[in-house]
Amino acid sequence: MTGDVHMPLHTAALISPQFPEGDRGGNLFKIKVSMSNPTLNLHSFWDGMLLGSDDFRAADQLAIQLEQSHPRRELPLRRKADITAWSRESFDLAQTLAYRNGTLAAGTGNDGVVLPADYIPTVKPVAERQVAASGHRLADELLADVKKR
Repeated sequence: MTGDVHMPLHTAALISPQFPEGDRGGNLFKIKVSMSNPTLNLHSFWDGMLLGSDDFRAADQLAIQLEQSHPRRELPLRRKADITAWSRESFDLAQTLAYRNGTLAAGTGNDGVVLPADYIPTVKPVAERQVAASGHRLADELLADVKKR
């Protein structure tokens, strides 16, 4: 739960004329990274943006890199776990960045709309920061649990 709540599309769904029942957290929102890339959904794009695979070594290297580029002292962290605040923060990021306040164009089926050229450079640093914050916050929760015993 601690990790998932930090990713914007795990806390929101777009409801619009195109998706009157919601887009299921970006799962129905079809995009392409470039015209030559296959169609994927926005949720999968966000989930795979930083890592792209489940390889342990790659995940370990990413964790080291993110810890170095986003050390605890640079992140606004609350010492007490506040899932509601973290979820609200991610929801706001979903609105403003992931969906661009409802202006990001979506495809459907196998017809993804190509992301704007500035989309990845804009959202990737935010995704990195969110993953780093998640790691620091999870570590805080685990340490607090150990201290209780």
